Amino acid sequence: MWIMRFLLKILVLPLLLAVDAATLITKVSIYVGCYVVGFAVWLCGIFCILSIIFKMIPCAIFFAAILIVMFACLFAAANIQLFLESAHRVLKRV
Repeated sequence: MWIMRFLLKILVLPLLLAVDAATLITKVSIYVGCYVVGFAVWLCGIFCILSIIFKMIPCAIFFAAILIVMFACLFAAANIQLFLESAHRVLKRV
């Protein structure tokens, strides 16, 4: 029985390393993305407000759509990171 458990650990090790690498990549992308999105939110927010003031509604809609897409990307990255951390915990138990 211990031989099977040892073989299972050997088989799971590459998968665990891949999950660790993917988790590291998502953490870095979220960290960098927060700064980039923070700066872009200011820019898009200012352009959106200026577009509304100067009656350029299509431009305001465009900048609002960019804001929504940026927040959706950060939300997706955070969910992927949570999924990978959960998978890491499950693989560690094996």
